[in-house]
Amino acid sequence: MKKFLNVLDNKISENISNFLLSDQFNWRFVNYVTDVNDPPNLFYFAAPCYDNNLVLEPQTFNLVLPLLNFLEGETEKPLVVYRIKINAYPRTDIVQEHIQHRDYEKKGLKAFVYMVNENDGHTRINQQKVQSIKNSGVLFESSDLHNSSSCTNAKLRLTINVNYW
Repeated sequence: MKKFLNVLDNKISENISNFLLSDQFNWRFVNYVTDVNDPPNLFYFAAPCYDNNLVLEPQTFNLVLPLLNFLEGETEKPLVVYRIKINAYPRTDIVQEHIQHRDYEKKGLKAFVYMVNENDGHTRINQQKVQSIKNSGVLFESSDLHNSSSCTNAKLRLTINVNYW
């Protein structure tokens, strides 16, 4: 696991945040967070952007290209992107941790979670908690157990998840 601060230029970070929080962005309601058997009070909004060699939302894909450029700079090689998904977890009265899961069991596949906004939520990877600090990110193996959480001090906890080789 590797943490990053100041992932993007502040202007780019603001553009992403402003777009995702605007009424121009389309969200899909998901009636569970990790599993269809989640408690009924656990839900979120998602926006798949790229999946298995297919751009699903061209405008959003172009918006997150700077994240891919950042990751290519870190890996020092071209990325093979598998999935990009944007998540919005609504505010709750207490921070609710979601059930731990693995994104994929594919050999060598990485997961990068980019924190779009500042809030008191977090991502837990195995047992290590990574706070939601705006314009930060965390890189780990997609097969690592991890989970998201809600937040209590913002309307939404926003993340962009990138899975790649």
